[in-house]
Amino acid sequence: MTDEQDLIGEPLEEVPQRDPGEDCNARKSSGGTFRGYCGATAGKGTDHVGEGRCSHHGGSSDGAPEDNTNAVTHGAYADCNSYY
Repeated sequence: MTDEQDLIGEPLEEVPQRDPGEDCNARKSSGGTFRGYCGATAGKGTDHVGEGRCSHHGGSSDGAPEDNTNAVTHGAYADCNSYY
């Protein structure tokens, strides 16, 4: 197996993907070039900590609770001219 340091700077599509283990192991990139594998704990920021990708690299949770009102529309920034 190739050392991670040898792959840094290579085009992202030429770098092998890794399955999550104890770490997320997602490929990190900048401008299409490989910058390293994610070292965050597997499942960090999700409801499945210890398994799968972290929340920044595709790991997801079940979503917001049913009674969450964070996205309720309040009209505070509505266009005043639309009411006349």
